[in-house]
Amino acid sequence: LGYEGNRIAQKYFLWTIIRAGKLDMAREYLDKLGVKDGPDHAAIMLQTSANGGHKAEALYWLQQLLNSLERVEDEKERASLLTSAYSDVIYVHWRSEDPAGGLHWYNVSMDTGVPQSYDLRLNAMRCLAEDDALAAEEMFLEMRRDYNILGHEAYSTIIEALA
Repeated sequence: LGYEGNRIAQKYFLWTIIRAGKLDMAREYLDKLGVKDGPDHAAIMLQTSANGGHKAEALYWLQQLLNSLERVEDEKERASLLTSAYSDVIYVHWRSEDPAGGLHWYNVSMDTGVPQSYDLRLNAMRCLAEDDALAAEEMFLEMRRDYNILGHEAYSTIIEALA
C-alpha cells in the first residue's frame, strides 16, 4: 500500500480503522505493527469497540487496560489512558441505548479519581439527557464554565434534551 515506512500514514490508517469500529481489522493491523498485549493494544481495541457499538467487547478491553496499567510509569499517560477508556465505555453505553449503564461508569470514574475530560463529560451528559434533561442542562452549564467553548455535540445534545 505504500505506507509501511511512514509513521504518520500508519497512525492515520489505524485511526481510520478505530473510527470505523472494525475490530478484526484493528486486531490484524496491530499485529502487523507489532503492537501486542499491553495498555496501547487494550486502549486501541477499547476505542475501536466503542466506535463499533460493541459494548461487551468494550468492557472486556476496559478490564484488559486496567490490568495492564501497572506497565505505564508516566502518571500523565496513565491519566490520559484512564480518561479516554472511561469516556469510551460511557460512549458505547449511550450509543447502545443504555444510558443508565453509561452513568454507572461515569460514577465509577468519579469515585476512582479518573480525570474528567471534555469528552468523558460530554458522553456522560449524553446519557443524562436521555432521562433527566435538567441534570443534563446543569452538566452543560458546568462544562461551559470550565471550557469556554463547547462543540456542536454538546449544544445539540442539550437542545434535544430540553425540547
